[in-house]
Amino acid sequence: MTRRRLDYKDIAFLIQWGIALILTSLLSACNVNHGNSQNGDEHNDNVTSDQSTVVVRIDTALVDRAYPMTNSSAGPFRLGAVIQDTIIGFEVEKSTEVKTLPEGKTMEIPIYTYYIGNEGWVRVTPQYDAVTGLVSDNTGEIYVYSELFMTDKCIGAVSSLEEFASVYSDITIRYVGECDMFAIETFQLPNVQFLLEREHYTGEVHDLNSSSGSALNVSDFEEKSHFYAIRISQ
Repeated sequence: MTRRRLDYKDIAFLIQWGIALILTSLLSACNVNHGNSQNGDEHNDNVTSDQSTVVVRIDTALVDRAYPMTNSSAGPFRLGAVIQDTIIGFEVEKSTEVKTLPEGKTMEIPIYTYYIGNEGWVRVTPQYDAVTGLVSDNTGEIYVYSELFMTDKCIGAVSSLEEFASVYSDITIRYVGECDMFAIETFQLPNVQFLLEREHYTGEVHDLNSSSGSALNVSDFEEKSHFYAIRISQ
């Protein structure tokens, strides 16, 4: 049998067929990857407090600039340390505030607010000595209102409740009735409270009034509920 030689039409057909086959394979691969991506996003959207699989979104540029926050300090501010009138990189403003003491009396105490340009501020109040009834020059309480302070797990003042739960599995959520807010805590940082506003709560009010909401879960709050401040106090 005589074998027919391929002419240019046959060669062109084979080239077109090969290109079509390659494109079909590529499109199939893209569809599979896209489907997996959608399934992954859907899974993250349905994360519960028990699963704790939310990924903390790390802004590396912010982390490089952020001040470290520990159980007793936030950057240059430390519990028990002498309150400074000037700190490099901060603009300080001094004021006074009426404080209600444990015994019911009130007194004016100094408040130091340290502004970081337009990137938030830190509020410092001095220690109060219940024996003498006086305030000292040492730091007694620190409030952080800036994303420029982070724990070693990249959690800060504007992190979300889900992000916190994903890296601190021992999370506890406590309702503070006198302030009508929630304190988010971990045993790894016993002096630190991450504060969440009441408006993010989706549960029943009577649940808050019973046992101070000791059984609250992440699922009792809106998705992507973000903190508004951090309190450090002994």
